[in-house]
Amino acid sequence: MGDVAPFIDPDVMLYVHWFFFIGTCLAALLIMFPSFVSARADGKVAWSWAVVAIPLFIVDFFAFVVLVMTRTSRGTEEDEDDEDEFNEDRNATQQERERRRKKKKIKSSSSRVYRILCFLLVLLFQIFIVLRLDGKIDWSWAVVFAPWFVLEALNFASITRGLVKTVREGVIDIPTDPEAQIIEPRPLKPTELAMLAFDAYSFWILRIAQLALLAAKVDGAITAGWGIVFLPTWIWGATQLLGIVLAVGAYRRAALVDTERKSERKSALTFGIFMFIITSIFLYVGMGLLVKRLQSDNSSPSTAVIFIPLFIILGLIFCCVCCCLPCLFCTARKSLEAQLTEHEEANVEMIPSGRRITFNGEYGSSNRLVAEEVMVQAVAR
Repeated sequence: MGDVAPFIDPDVMLYVHWFFFIGTCLAALLIMFPSFVSARADGKVAWSWAVVAIPLFIVDFFAFVVLVMTRTSRGTEEDEDDEDEFNEDRNATQQERERRRKKKKIKSSSSRVYRILCFLLVLLFQIFIVLRLDGKIDWSWAVVFAPWFVLEALNFASITRGLVKTVREGVIDIPTDPEAQIIEPRPLKPTELAMLAFDAYSFWILRIAQLALLAAKVDGAITAGWGIVFLPTWIWGATQLLGIVLAVGAYRRAALVDTERKSERKSALTFGIFMFIITSIFLYVGMGLLVKRLQSDNSSPSTAVIFIPLFIILGLIFCCVCCCLPCLFCTARKSLEAQLTEHEEANVEMIPSGRRITFNGEYGSSNRLVAEEVMVQAVAR
């Protein structure tokens, strides 16, 4: 039954229940944090910013636990991959297997160190902001943003590494001949390389520019308006819109060559456009309200109003994790159990009267039967 209906497996059910429980707690904490921030920024409470950030630090703790668990599970999967490779490649020498195993371990260790370092930098950035807002430190905001700049430097190295790997491997064109089996990768053209570099570095450059402008504005190094300070965020929307236009053009060209995957490409493109529209609406409505608040002298609109788009998103996540997804899961599980029960009941065999067992253990004709219940035997699938 576990192969047919894995969601009926008690072990799987336990993991699913924990997922919904932890997801509900995290969604509630994420709703509490902007609520505390809005109450503190609007002067409704006099809490310190360290108290306001308690829900965020709890979320960080959950993220650290997930990071450690992911590291353990990946280590187990890598050990299984090593065993599979050993069984499949019996002709390889012992030195070659050891070299491959060491290379995998080094790669895995470097990936673990990178993830933990990124997490620590984000946590340090949060701690610096809380200490600066509470007046515990008097550093400039450029120094407070230093952990995030270091994180962006690590992201730059990761992006560059992926770009170099893509350039070395080349690209594979969509075959015009359906019978073609082996297609050799070709080097990237200058225009393709430029588009790939733009797609890889554009968002990173905008993030760096936004952080630098925010730090300079808060420190008083520049006197530009807040609308100009958030210019990289407005530019991001324009770049995403340009990317969608280019994706539509690429879809039309690919549809003429590869007609088999036309529906898949269309679905992916439609989903991307829908997500861009939703993200742009919530992001730029919130950004517009924030700019108006920062430029006004009467603290209008309130922080709670500015966070309305964020509250809508987090509220939908909370409803999905706490109510909608568990209900759908339970409904699917009950339906699956009902189908399996009907299947078992439909595949039963009535025992003939001549083969039924009597109370005294004898087999015989119907006139010698003393048992009044009919025995059935389920037929194995």
